[in-house]
Amino acid sequence: MPRSSKTEFAILGLLSFEPLSGYDIKIQVEQALAHFWSESIGNIYPALSRLQQRGLVSKTREPGESRPDRFVYSISRTGRERFQAWMRSEISSSKPRNEVLLRTYFGRFLPPDVLAGLLVNYRENLTAAFNQLITVRSLVAEERKSDPHRVFYELTLDFGIRVYETLIEWCNDSEAALGNSAAGMTKKSKRRTRS
Repeated sequence: MPRSSKTEFAILGLLSFEPLSGYDIKIQVEQALAHFWSESIGNIYPALSRLQQRGLVSKTREPGESRPDRFVYSISRTGRERFQAWMRSEISSSKPRNEVLLRTYFGRFLPPDVLAGLLVNYRENLTAAFNQLITVRSLVAEERKSDPHRVFYELTLDFGIRVYETLIEWCNDSEAALGNSAAGMTKKSKRRTRS
């Protein structure tokens, strides 16, 4: 299934909760889905247009008193049926695109300490995201303790936490391996110089 189609399903899913403007959808993506899904505003509005053309959402103008009017999108009955059909369909496995692995694969073109430094920065970013998910998990546990749907938030948070734990561990192991590699290269270089 092409990404644009999955973008449309992400939007239909968010609209299943409540009517939203395109900007509100972007905020929901950033606040609720960011640890496993991203969408740019440049993808959201064209997708909304396609969904509206196919009758899967409707658009209503909301007059603004102290702000400009805004358009709010609601999921239609047909949109809800299409979303439910997608939810019940087989989950496709997609190959991840991972820049850190791409750079690591081509790591021979950098000194090991430079790649290790990049991995240190990457690990710091991962650790910040991990800590944020831990905080969100605590908030969800407290603020949604009587919400019967809390388990769905918790499952996605748990997945994100486990992924970050694994990636942080990989960074630690990789940094150590690169340190060993750099030490080995230095020894070889010294041997060549003595010869």
